[in-house]
Amino acid sequence: MFPKDGLLREIFTNTCKIIVEMNKSNVPNQSPMDKLLDLIKTFFTQLVADKLFFQINLNIMIQPKSRVILRDLIKERSSYIRNSVQSIFEQIDYENSLANSYLLPN
Repeated sequence: MFPKDGLLREIFTNTCKIIVEMNKSNVPNQSPMDKLLDLIKTFFTQLVADKLFFQINLNIMIQPKSRVILRDLIKERSSYIRNSVQSIFEQIDYENSLANSYLLPN
């Protein structure tokens, strides 16, 4: 691995941490439906507010060379997001929670 590859991985790791923090709910005892709605609202609010941040993050992920370097990190982030969403859907509609979790963007 080249030094710039390590730097790219570090940048991507840090952007993932930022995205996770942005989407954490600080509301105690929130219903599963409210958690889901807040997650969706927060995502789109942050997308509008931090458009450049999300553009850079997406561009890093879709570049063929970067995608190879980040494959494991992209997969890890996608799994984390899907599992988080699935845990909310399990409280709403357990039987369809896995299918529903794939409907939201990762």
